[in-house]
Amino acid sequence: MRPAAESPACCRRLRSRGAYGRSADGSDFRSGTSLLEGYWCLATQEPVGPDDGLVHAQDCRPGRMCYESAPLGLAGGAVGSEVAVEARAGGGDVAGGGGGEVA
Repeated sequence: MRPAAESPACCRRLRSRGAYGRSADGSDFRSGTSLLEGYWCLATQEPVGPDDGLVHAQDCRPGRMCYESAPLGLAGGAVGSEVAVEARAGGGDVAGGGGGEVA
């Protein structure tokens, strides 16, 4: 498996069905290269953003009025990385099982 390319700087509120994993070829949904991907904005829960512009990986970038950058340390990271970072920092296991000991 080859390493995934760094993700482009897209708005942190951009989502698609592909936001929760990578495709078989390793491409990221934020690249905007898929002709089949549908996008929506977490702020509006619609395919249009707060500025009434269409939501797309190639449009939801720095310079757009409603753009929000990713928090430090997560730029280019996978969506949901916050959960993994918290779990590694001692915030519990990701599954929520608690103590982590096996009987």
